[in-house]
Amino acid sequence: SFTFDPDALAAQFAADGVKLPIDFEHETEHVEQLGAKPARGWIVALEARSNGLFARVEWLKDAIDALAARQFRYISPTFWADK
Repeated sequence: SFTFDPDALAAQFAADGVKLPIDFEHETEHVEQLGAKPARGWIVALEARSNGLFARVEWLKDAIDALAARQFRYISPTFWADK
């Protein structure tokens, strides 16, 4: 288990000014095996709310089509943490 400060994370995201890619099937974690894969969308903003951390995503056309067809339905975030 882990904990984090949603307000601090959202503030750091805004300060960094970097969009984060969203892929399908964790493709960006397997670049060596799969080669470079395109982003399917970009996280462009994070907002801390009383009931969680929310992201605003700019989806690309292929992702919009796949999501509309229910080929993918859930987000599975990846993060690295120091032990």
